[in-house]
Amino acid sequence: MVEGGSIYIDADVPGVESWGAARIGRPNKIVRGLDEEVGVDAYLTDRFTDEAVAFVQRNARSRFFLLLSHKTPHTPLQATAKYLDRYRHIDDDATRVYAAMVASLDDSVGAVVAALERQGLRDDTLIVFLSDNGCAGYVANACSNTPLRGFKRHFHEGGIRVPFIVSWPNGLPEGGVFRHPASSLDLMDTFLAAAGEGEVSDDSVNLIPYLDGTDTGAPHDYLFWRSGPNWAVRDNRWKLIGYNRTDFGAQDLDRTGRLRPPEAGWPNDSPAGQVTLLYDLTNDPSETVNYAAGRPAEVQRLTKAWTTWNTGNAPVPILPAYRSTLVDLHGETVQLVF
Repeated sequence: MVEGGSIYIDADVPGVESWGAARIGRPNKIVRGLDEEVGVDAYLTDRFTDEAVAFVQRNARSRFFLLLSHKTPHTPLQATAKYLDRYRHIDDDATRVYAAMVASLDDSVGAVVAALERQGLRDDTLIVFLSDNGCAGYVANACSNTPLRGFKRHFHEGGIRVPFIVSWPNGLPEGGVFRHPASSLDLMDTFLAAAGEGEVSDDSVNLIPYLDGTDTGAPHDYLFWRSGPNWAVRDNRWKLIGYNRTDFGAQDLDRTGRLRPPEAGWPNDSPAGQVTLLYDLTNDPSETVNYAAGRPAEVQRLTKAWTTWNTGNAPVPILPAYRSTLVDLHGETVQLVF
């Protein structure tokens, strides 16, 4: 694992390109197990891939679980000539490096799948590929969530709707598209079910019956989000978001585009009230129209569902939120907390 932030490779290595010199962070500190520090000179994505392939080879004769959590294409944006050479036709520096980083991720997936095939495990292995958030808006437009609105940090679809691909040749039909909302939290019970174990979490749903067609319903009535004082809830059609109004302005942002946090982190209250946003995801997945004023019954129903869910959570998040920025939505400035 990577402890804290890390660069992908020394920026001075020949053939390496980096976007945003000020964003190049700390050297790699990689830990194997609990405390064995491992030096890494190669491109970090390639090294993670090599470790994953070796893990498959070592454990091929027993059941195993492998979590390959790549940093790419997270900032700082860096890539090597091996991947950059495919995108020399892209003039914009940030976009070229970002594309190369995505290519390194694609190659990594291919290498792991090839390792499974060499060991005769491909058909019996459940593979899940997904991202933790949408494209970030602070990488000079190097990526895009179009036609979805918003970016990483947002509860809009551009921030939270991500690729979610499941493959299991001997367990699931190929080529299907599952259109009901699901969550990465569902992986817990899904993996346990695939391993022949029972379900363990109230927040997780075994997706296998839904993906293989045994259950034609939806795994969730609602999905929920919470970050500091801001929150969101959606059903199959409607999404409701509550963002804090703010008195902060552009003059309060630092050079990274963030607000300086209080020492104890951002509070979880809403002294200036909240902006209420209601979107029709079926007919307006780009979230261009706020229906909150004209659909009070939907606002009330979704608010009640979120409040009921939230009563089972810790009143204050375990980790304080120190990151925050501002965004203009439907003519109002709101404070994002993340």
